[in-house]
Amino acid sequence: MTVARPLDDLLSQSDIQGKKVFVRADLNVPVTPQGTIRDATRLDRLLPTLKELSDAGARVGILSHFGRP
Repeated sequence: MTVARPLDDLLSQSDIQGKKVFVRADLNVPVTPQGTIRDATRLDRLLPTLKELSDAGARVGILSHFGRP
C-alpha cells in the first residue's frame, strides 16, 4: 500500500516522472446561489503544488468532494 508523504519528501526522494500522484485537496469553496465562486483562496493555494508536481513529470489526479459528504 502506498503511504501519504509530504510534497517536499516526495520530490526530493523520489523520481515521479511519469508516475501517478493523487492529491487530496479540500476544495469546499464558498459559492453564490448562481454557482459563482466567491472566494478562490483554496484553489489559488493548490495551484503551486499542482504545478510543481506537473513540472516534475507526475501524472496528477485531484481527489476532493464538494459540500457535505
